Amino acid sequence: MEISHFSVDHASQMLTIYMEGMPLPGDIQTTQISAGGQEIGYIRMSAGDQTILCSVAGVTRSGKIMVVMELVDGNLLQAWSSEEYVTNSDDHGAQPVVNGAIPQEAAPGDMVTLRGIRLKQVSRVALGPRTIPNSGAAQSDTSMRIRIPDMSPGTYSVILWGKLSGSGGGRTSAVRIEVTKKRD
Repeated sequence: MEISHFSVDHASQMLTIYMEGMPLPGDIQTTQISAGGQEIGYIRMSAGDQTILCSVAGVTRSGKIMVVMELVDGNLLQAWSSEEYVTNSDDHGAQPVVNGAIPQEAAPGDMVTLRGIRLKQVSRVALGPRTIPNSGAAQSDTSMRIRIPDMSPGTYSVILWGKLSGSGGGRTSAVRIEVTKKRD
């Protein structure tokens, strides 16, 4: 079982966790979910689209998301997110933070949606060493679309520059995008 990615809607205080290899709900005896070590409750689990919908109302700590499932046969399954959940209350120096990308694999020319907080404050985005042209326009504070530039296949970190960061460098996020070979 693996947490492939997650998305947060801070306005509705909902967190959607996307799982790979999630067991069927009838096989699960108990489920415990936490963000930054703080337990959160889930509202709905769906084995069909392999998602868990959670409420993050009242979550005050940022950190890794952890899911622990105890199966009816007594086995215990655990999964952690590779990126950190960032609460709306964490100011992170009032700089933008990206905590997810959908899809996480894309070819040059494809569009990718970045999820995070304060994305309207982004002045520039880079994917590894490549600055993404016209990347400073977010649709909302929690969502921004970027077009993958022509670049070699590989795994690249998302780097953000905030409009408030002055002349300082960009912040490298834990979010990575796998760039595949360009489609013909």
